[in-house]
Amino acid sequence: MTLQQKLYVFMESAQHFETLTAKIHELGESKRNAVNALAKVNEELASVYKINKGLQSQIEDLNVKIEELEATQSLRNETQIDHVHSTKQRINALVKEIDECLLLLNK
Repeated sequence: MTLQQKLYVFMESAQHFETLTAKIHELGESKRNAVNALAKVNEELASVYKINKGLQSQIEDLNVKIEELEATQSLRNETQIDHVHSTKQRINALVKEIDECLLLLNK
């Protein structure tokens, strides 16, 4: 191989080396950008988890309130049913008493 050929091969190798070095730098920059983007996504994910936890807590609190309201409503309904029943009994007793009075008046 002649000196000129060797020089050409060396120059070509140097160009390849420079190209590879530039590509390595590009890859390094891409990696840094990807790491930064991943960190930002992880922060957003942590924020979403925090919001989700708060919403789950609110749901649990609301479920407890619903159960309390249902229990209160159930008691209220039972009280109303008892009241209606006792009122009917009282009316029936008064009707019997009136009937007895009418019988006494008719004698």
